[in-house]
Amino acid sequence: MKARSFFLLVFLIMASLAVVNTQPVKSQFSGTIYIRSDGSVDPSNASIQVIGNLYTLTDNINGSIVVEKDNIVVNGAGYTLQGTRNGTGIDLSGVRNVTVQNFVIKQFFNGIYIRRGEYAESGNITVSGNNVANNDNGIQLVSSLNNIISGNNVTSNGNGILLISASNNNTVSGNNVKNNTRGIWLYDSAYNVLTNNRMHNNTYNFGAEGWMLQTFINYVDASNTVDGKPVYYWINARDVTVPSDAGYVALVNCIGVTVNNLTLTNNGQGVLLAFTENSVITENNIKNNYHGIYLCEASNNSIYHNNFIDNYYHVYDFVMEYIYMRASVNAWDNGYPSGGNYWSGFDVADEFKGPSQNEAGSDGIGDSPYVIYQNNQDNYPLVTPYEPYIPPPDTTPPIIFIISPQNKTYPLNHVSLIFNVSEQTSWIGYSLDGKAKVTIPGNITLANLSDGSHSIIVYAKDNALNTGASETIYFTIAQKTEPQPQPSEPFPITWIVAAVAIIAIVVVASVVYFAKVKKTTGKVEE
Repeated sequence: MKARSFFLLVFLIMASLAVVNTQPVKSQFSGTIYIRSDGSVDPSNASIQVIGNLYTLTDNINGSIVVEKDNIVVNGAGYTLQGTRNGTGIDLSGVRNVTVQNFVIKQFFNGIYIRRGEYAESGNITVSGNNVANNDNGIQLVSSLNNIISGNNVTSNGNGILLISASNNNTVSGNNVKNNTRGIWLYDSAYNVLTNNRMHNNTYNFGAEGWMLQTFINYVDASNTVDGKPVYYWINARDVTVPSDAGYVALVNCIGVTVNNLTLTNNGQGVLLAFTENSVITENNIKNNYHGIYLCEASNNSIYHNNFIDNYYHVYDFVMEYIYMRASVNAWDNGYPSGGNYWSGFDVADEFKGPSQNEAGSDGIGDSPYVIYQNNQDNYPLVTPYEPYIPPPDTTPPIIFIISPQNKTYPLNHVSLIFNVSEQTSWIGYSLDGKAKVTIPGNITLANLSDGSHSIIVYAKDNALNTGASETIYFTIAQKTEPQPQPSEPFPITWIVAAVAIIAIVVVASVVYFAKVKKTTGKVEE
């Protein structure tokens, strides 16, 4: 009896466990979830927890979210929205003051879509801390204002972050944008601020396009990088040179800017010239960009000795598609025999030479011009990539000639040290009497020299750190000895004695004289 009871108990326990284990597992929600304008969630069984204005995912979702309510926070809490390569992950059309954060969004046509609604503006939306991957468009703004896109990982999309159609006054900062076809792209959108965005390993890391000056006015500083190199997006620059570490160059409304000896690759534009003139683009490697050089009403620039290699368009001018615009007209070569640019894909013969390419013999310049578009052609295209001349290293030390002192004797204990150096210097010094070198700024006075023989050598170091030395100059210091003054008597006794003696002599002589005269006169009277 006890054995039967024991086995019955075991059977009941196992049966109850079987019932528990055969309960259906709750499946992920599939479909589109709407956060309605009244705050309700439709359908009501969607995996979203609502606390006030905070909407938080509680599970992964195979589908989309459409936000119709303003002034809310939608928190993904690290869960995933999974699409099927179409539709939109999170649709924010026509809403305001919404924050979307902490989502993983993948496999949609648009990962996050912010667009002006049919009857309402969209704006003041914050998209932060999301992982947006494997969508056709990662984060796309269309005609939307005053949004913040920050701290997102945007990877392996067609377009990473795309602002189009007058999406103005937005802030895009601190995003990691990699492995997309296009990284961050601005099209016909103005007054946006971009800082600290890291774009790398995208087919085209960064690009900006527009059609009038205003559409190019964006504030993109050098904290933004493309493949580790800074973006230089300059507005109103004058008579300056782009730094040598540039990874992307945009010149908007600039004059007299030099772009020289850069490697500009994997961007929407190697160089963007919009409303820019009298600038020089030379000795650059411009390759694997969508547009090698992008022009919009940019004329009177000199563009030569560049290598245009494997760009989708070597040169693009907005007027090519929109004929109502004013064509850019620029110089694309430096004359003969200096030549123009190298254009990959342009196979041209080099059988002739000379300014008209009609003399027998090759010269490294194509026999036919490279025609870009109306009024723009490279008259002397290079048949091989341009290699800038690299001068041999400077190993010649500067020449120093001492003017003073000379090989002679000086009566004073100070002498001017005057000399000439044959080139610019990074350091000058001298050695007196074989002692340690003393650094000086230039000509000086050697003071407090001792009597006797001296020697001096002047040294100079040029900017290539070559050190030269003057010949040794020998000179002597022999100061003249001034006569010592005799001590004066306290009272002039000598002069008084002399004067008294003279007076006495005069008196005696006078007495004798008058005595003789008197004696003679007496004799006559007798």
